Order: sequence, then structure tokens, then C-alpha cells
Amino acid sequence: MKDKVKEQLPEWFDGQIYELGDEVRNPYSGETVLLNAAELSMYDLIKGAEMVLHMGVAADHCVDVINKGKDWFLSENPKAYMALLD
Repeated sequence: MKDKVKEQLPEWFDGQIYELGDEVRNPYSGETVLLNAAELSMYDLIKGAEMVLHMGVAADHCVDVINKGKDWFLSENPKAYMALLD
């Protein structure tokens, strides 16, 4: 199952790969979105990179991951991108 999810993610992805999706809530708007496993994996990588960036660690790498991750998300699921990451 993880191999199938990994095929949906870009080659540069180096985060945890989930086998199942889940519902994610935007902490600011309260809006919820159901993400598939690949989307949840990417969302988790983006949010993790944001946390590390705010801690002041590996800034260049984190910014790169955040930007590439958001670009991927926008192309794969624009509606979820707008609800969770915009």
C-alpha cells in the first residue's frame, strides 16, 4: 500500500508516507478537508518544515520543502490547498 502512495508523490519527497488519509482541520478557519494518503503525507511534511523553520533550523531546506510542497498540493488538490495552506 505504501508503494502505491509513494508513486503519487514527487521524487524529492522525504517525509513519512501514510497508508491512509484523514480529515484535517484548518486551525484558523475551522474548515475541515478529507485528504487521501498522499495528500496527508505531503501536508504533514509541509507543516513539519514550517515548525522547524520557526525554530530557526535548516531555514533554506525548509523553505524549499514548503514551496515545493505547496506547489505540488496546488496542482493535485487546489480545493484542499485553498482550505488548508493558502
